[in-house]
Amino acid sequence: MIEIWTDIYIARGAKHIKTKDLRKNINYIPFVFKKHQIDSLQFSESNLYYTSRIDDYEKIFLEVEKRLKEKKDIYNPKSELDSIIEKDKEIHSKDFE
Repeated sequence: MIEIWTDIYIARGAKHIKTKDLRKNINYIPFVFKKHQIDSLQFSESNLYYTSRIDDYEKIFLEVEKRLKEKKDIYNPKSELDSIIEKDKEIHSKDFE
């Protein structure tokens, strides 16, 4: 469930991103189900099971959150150049105080 929910959050976020051919509002959830070889009914039944076990459900989402943050750091790393630019802005902003 952790991998499925992680992919669902990514798919939901990607829905509003334009593709190369400038399309957006694409529903990627069916691709998530296909990737994990399940259908929406199987997912709903599993999700219902975990919602009845709230402690396990919470652990799932804590792990999902952790994985999403890791992916964000991988795909949006703060470059060394960004640090240099920010430091330069700090120095120059002090000149105008």
